[in-house]
Amino acid sequence: MATVIIRPISTLVTSPDYQHWSNATYPSGTSIANRYTLVDESSADDDTSYFQCATTNRSFEHFGMGDPGISVGTITNVRVYFRCRHVTATGYSRAIIGGVGGSVGATKTSTASYQTFYEDFAKNPVTSSAWQWSDFYGASSYKFGIEGWASATKSNNRCTQFYVEITYNIPKVDGVVATKMNGVTPAKINGVA
Repeated sequence: MATVIIRPISTLVTSPDYQHWSNATYPSGTSIANRYTLVDESSADDDTSYFQCATTNRSFEHFGMGDPGISVGTITNVRVYFRCRHVTATGYSRAIIGGVGGSVGATKTSTASYQTFYEDFAKNPVTSSAWQWSDFYGASSYKFGIEGWASATKSNNRCTQFYVEITYNIPKVDGVVATKMNGVTPAKINGVA
């Protein structure tokens, strides 16, 4: 088994628009189109950058994700990670796959300290079929996102990090694990380097 992590590279802004995690951002004034920059870091920076909602209404952010750089092997799981906390009252969040109106994961409950949550999707929840590498490439790639809301107005539920981990089986060539693919010759084929 191997894994590859993809991170947000854009924020999906739909037409008509929907309710964003729009109460506040830090740094303040970050445009909706640049919301992805608040959660795309590889090491969580917690309150250094985040977006938050302060309403009991459902708020959404959907992201275009970076290419995995891999297109061989069988995908066995897709795990969506998100790091959240609330400020004054309980906050809730859950993973979304498929853009606006897409499939959602289980609700996670935030505490006053940041926690990293995750949701596993062994199959593509939109198609109920096995994941395909084409689900992550080009114009047809799936949007991933996070939904959030609060138990009370002005509870300030925050999200500071978001990413997706793809687990896949490494392909074999004549019984030998191919360490690199996509145009690069495997280290050994039939025992010959």
